[in-house]
Amino acid sequence: MPESSNSQSTQNSSPKTSLTNTVPIRLSKSTSKTLRTIVNKCNKKSLGRKVKSEDVVSLALSLITDKEIEQIKTGSYSSQDHFEIKYKKYCENNGSITKDQFLSLLLAQIDKHEQGR
Repeated sequence: MPESSNSQSTQNSSPKTSLTNTVPIRLSKSTSKTLRTIVNKCNKKSLGRKVKSEDVVSLALSLITDKEIEQIKTGSYSSQDHFEIKYKKYCENNGSITKDQFLSLLLAQIDKHEQGR
């Protein structure tokens, strides 16, 4: 008898395979509220099946182009990242300088701009 209880606990502890094609996804509260609002607007109709969040998200994702992807990437950069990008681009176009020298050039441009006011 003890062997059968061990075999049952071994069977119960084995990983279960998922039978669904869905995965959980985290959204901010405001994004979730916007999504629910859109789904509710889509469902204000007299015929057809209920529109699901999946339908709205799927369509929205299909409309994203490379331009929007670049916009999302750029929006995720910190000021330090922007500085690094500008520094690398400057070095490619004008030859290698230190970051300190590059910063001095930027500050000189700011000084010129302020004097022009």
